[in-house]
Amino acid sequence: ASGSGFLLPCSGPIYDTDGKLLGVVGVDMSNDTLLDLLDLPGVAGVREMFLVDSDGKVVTSSRDKGLQTAVSLRGNKAKGRKQLNVPALAEQIRIGTVTGVVHHQGELFVYSALSTLRFVVVARIDPEAHGLAQ
Repeated sequence: ASGSGFLLPCSGPIYDTDGKLLGVVGVDMSNDTLLDLLDLPGVAGVREMFLVDSDGKVVTSSRDKGLQTAVSLRGNKAKGRKQLNVPALAEQIRIGTVTGVVHHQGELFVYSALSTLRFVVVARIDPEAHGLAQ
């Protein structure tokens, strides 16, 4: 509502040592903070970073860095999610492969599932930067 960047709401249950639900904790993380955490400054040829959900849709991308919301007191809505459109990668995510590499249309997609979330971190990398061009 303030015209700030997009926020990623995060929440989860809190249990006592006996497994009894005590409550729920929640926090909003700025999209830019999340993208800073996904940055790979020491890796050559990184073209774009993605956070992808379990359906293969992009939650956020490094291209979204600095993206601002409209100033509004009503009508706030979720940012739309588009399919990553890398069929072999989508299949690996669907079947639950934890980590791997997919070549697609001259690009290299390196991915790793986050163990505590249903998200996958994906790096789109120039294969020539690593001597892996097909």
